[in-house]
Amino acid sequence: MRYGPRQSVYARFVKWRDEGIWENIFSKLRQDADTKNLSIDSTCIKIHESSNGGGKTGNKAVGRTKGGLNTKIHAIVDGLGNPVAFLLSPGNDNDSTGDFPPVMPDIDSENFILLSSNF
Repeated sequence: MRYGPRQSVYARFVKWRDEGIWENIFSKLRQDADTKNLSIDSTCIKIHESSNGGGKTGNKAVGRTKGGLNTKIHAIVDGLGNPVAFLLSPGNDNDSTGDFPPVMPDIDSENFILLSSNF
């Protein structure tokens, strides 16, 4: 148990989330991004049925597929692999419906963007 009990790891993650530490880390990484070369891709993550809040809360970016409940994480990374932006969507959404413009960095004709065929 390199990181200690899972409850301790979870408690630290939640504390960092609540204090905005994760957002600060990603903001620092974005400041020095190589926006001339960007890559966009996504992956589906199977989630537990309880992660949707039992339907008591708003949109949690959860979709139902043949494999069960899924969330899709879309990521934009710079030429060095540093994260630039993340977007969550329901797992049953097509990649081409992702709403990236609000989170995309400024792009001009000098930029190169590597996309999978799904985008």
